[in-house]
Amino acid sequence: DKKLEELEILQTKLDPDTIEVCFDAKNPEKDIEDTISRILSDIKTQAEQMNVSASSSFDTTLSIQYLSDHKIYSKRFLTIKGNIQQLRWQQKLIGKSFKDSSDDTRLNVLFRQGRSLDSSIEMGKNILATAQEVSNSMAYQKEKLMSASDKVVIFAETLPGINVLLKRISRRKCFNAIVIGLTIFVCS
Repeated sequence: DKKLEELEILQTKLDPDTIEVCFDAKNPEKDIEDTISRILSDIKTQAEQMNVSASSSFDTTLSIQYLSDHKIYSKRFLTIKGNIQQLRWQQKLIGKSFKDSSDDTRLNVLFRQGRSLDSSIEMGKNILATAQEVSNSMAYQKEKLMSASDKVVIFAETLPGINVLLKRISRRKCFNAIVIGLTIFVCS
């Protein structure tokens, strides 16, 4: 309980806007976290051993209480640890760029980051607009190709009719050539 309180106090002292960025060697919470992890592991192991070797209902109740306490402490520990990790990430992201700078410089950096985010959003909008235009163009081309496909199908369906017509014309030519040949033969 005391170690968790130490970790909570440390969490309240961490400021994500601090200029100093702490790494593992400078993180005081690391030692406390290791100690708490070890204590929680010991509590769980002892409670499980008590539960296995329980000879009375009082021992069983006591071991269940220890397991319940372990669960509560673990949840509290994970919450505090997550908060501290989030604060450390904020220090790494923001604090590092503000090292040895004044409040005006901090505001300028934040304004510059805001402008770069705005330009990124604008660029994303332009890309989406271009993609929409390409999509519309593709839909138009698909419509034209489907129309041409229909015309090709209709033309292909008329080809057998054209073949029949060409055969009739060639037969008619042959018949006319025979008639003209006989007429010339008879006249000569």
